[in-house]
Amino acid sequence: MLDVSEIFNDPDFAQDIPLRRGQGEYLADGTWTGAYADPVDIVAIVHATKPDDLQLLPEGERHLPNKKIFTPDPISAGDLVLYQGTTWRMSALGDWTEYGFYNGIAVRHDGVAKPDSGGFVVT
Repeated sequence: MLDVSEIFNDPDFAQDIPLRRGQGEYLADGTWTGAYADPVDIVAIVHATKPDDLQLLPEGERHLPNKKIFTPDPISAGDLVLYQGTTWRMSALGDWTEYGFYNGIAVRHDGVAKPDSGGFVVT
C-alpha cells in the first residue's frame, strides 16, 4: 500500500482546525443525548465535495452545504469541525488508514440544522 500520510506535514495542503468530539449518542428520533468535549486542533486537508460524494450522505443531508475532510487523526460521526467560521458535523466516514488517513464528509451544522436548535416550536 502507498502511505500518503506525509502530505499532512505540507502546509500548502494541510492546516490545523479545531475538532470537538461528541460524547453521547443520537436517539432514534434524531435527538442528541450528550455533550461535546473542548476543542482540540487536528491536522486536516479540507476541500469541496464532488457531486458523486453526495451519494455517500444520508438522503436528508444531501441538500446541505458540505466539505470533504482528510486527516491522519481518527474522526467519528457527529464530531464537530470549525472551518472558516462555520461549524461542520462529520457525517459520512471512510477509513483509509492503510494509506495513512481517515476521510469524511462534513455537513454544515448551523442554525436549524443543530439537533438542539429549537428552531421550530410547535404550539
